[in-house]
Amino acid sequence: MSAANLPKKASIETILAQAGIRYQEITSISSRDIIPPLHLSTTFERDIDGTYSNGFVYSRHDHPTRALLEKVMTDIEEGAEWSAAFASGMQAATVLLQAFGANAYLILPNDLYQGTSRVLVWMESPSNPLLKVTDVRAIVALARHYSKKHGKDFLSILDTTWHSPFLLQALLPLGIDITYGSATKFLGGHSDLLAGVITGRKRKALVSGGGGMVDLEIPVRHLQQTMGGGLAPFDCWLLLRGLKTLPCRMRTHCENAQKLSRFFETHPRISVVHFPGLESHPGHGLHRAMMRKEGMDGSMLSIQMKGEEGGTEDETAVEEEVFKVLARLKIFRRATSLGATESLCEHRRSVEGPLSQTPRNLVRISVGLEGYEDLEEDWRQALSEEGS
Repeated sequence: MSAANLPKKASIETILAQAGIRYQEITSISSRDIIPPLHLSTTFERDIDGTYSNGFVYSRHDHPTRALLEKVMTDIEEGAEWSAAFASGMQAATVLLQAFGANAYLILPNDLYQGTSRVLVWMESPSNPLLKVTDVRAIVALARHYSKKHGKDFLSILDTTWHSPFLLQALLPLGIDITYGSATKFLGGHSDLLAGVITGRKRKALVSGGGGMVDLEIPVRHLQQTMGGGLAPFDCWLLLRGLKTLPCRMRTHCENAQKLSRFFETHPRISVVHFPGLESHPGHGLHRAMMRKEGMDGSMLSIQMKGEEGGTEDETAVEEEVFKVLARLKIFRRATSLGATESLCEHRRSVEGPLSQTPRNLVRISVGLEGYEDLEEDWRQALSEEGS
């Protein structure tokens, strides 16, 4: 099968496995590479009449490698008609607020990743770090009703960082207008790039600054080109590489997380396991109804620890016990971020600072691709009073 005749209804696995092969659709130059070439040029030659028939002017505006990445991101989200790649997830979030947020009602959940005359409904499911599940369809319907009743423009945004489009399809199935996420995490998957991606449908919305009703893509593209936050060629190339292995990585991520959550659920030193893949999670049914892959619930979870047996339950004392447990871990690394091959954990309250509302005994865990038996044994020895 040649790149040119890939089936229009190809599975997400097939699209990702061949991510970038059809680069000749982006640029007219083709040497028939199986791995897409990396375009490092910052400027492109004009035609004799001063136009740019190849579509590229200056790499701050766009470049072939980013255009290819954005095409792949659009292809894997059902109902998507455009995508825009940025230098980080926070850059992508900033662009959305600048494009649509001025003079807007911004509706946010109370458990949200720190840092983020119309209604903007900004959602994250599951939440970070307590993994609360939001009824996205119900919130969208409620916001739409409110907007229509009061004559307000309405825009829904869903952060899909923790699941990626492979596990959670949001535009058509959930009625979301725009998804955004940190591609640094699962999409890249190797802890070696910073990136953010916005993906949306073609519909009109009221933009900031009195620009009237325009297609959602227009203000996002304008800010991408003028603010200098577009993703650089090499980072685009790295992200395309990471996308190829996303399906197989996610399967192992999810399998390991499901097993580890059940281990924690029965461990005497764990008081609460926050993981929507467990039947005991209050949002389990709702979560499963939104996921596109049966039995695959993501690889992010949080646990809350108890103090030593017979010891005090004072929050500060328990927090000290948490630090002792984390210090005994040998495979799980204490680091911020998630979604890469290596398993990570962190005491979120320490990261979030003095205003944090996160429980002192909570540890957020990103389950990686290591052998499951090694992951379980690492926590088993770390949670024992002696360690090893």
